[in-house]
Amino acid sequence: MAGVTAAMCLDNAGPLTERRVLVAGAAGGVGRFACHLAALSGAEVCAISRRPALAGVLERDGVVRAAVFRGMAEAARVGSYDVILDSVGGGTQVGRAVRRSRMRTGMA
Repeated sequence: MAGVTAAMCLDNAGPLTERRVLVAGAAGGVGRFACHLAALSGAEVCAISRRPALAGVLERDGVVRAAVFRGMAEAARVGSYDVILDSVGGGTQVGRAVRRSRMRTGMA
């Protein structure tokens, strides 16, 4: 179910090739699938997680060069994003992410 949810959310964002994708809650089921699927689609993957080992886990999953941030503030300092997937929820996290997004037509 987590994989289907991630796929549906990313599909809603359109083609991901060469786009910058931020995944909040990247260590969870939906988030981890989202990172993997975005990477397979040619996206630059950025992840938010408080788990220090996540970068290594994602690399073993095949998501190479994923930037992993401990929180939204750290991710926001790095720049803007084309697609934001929040599998955690919470208005504050999403609101900050949307303000840092280059996406103008909707949210995935």
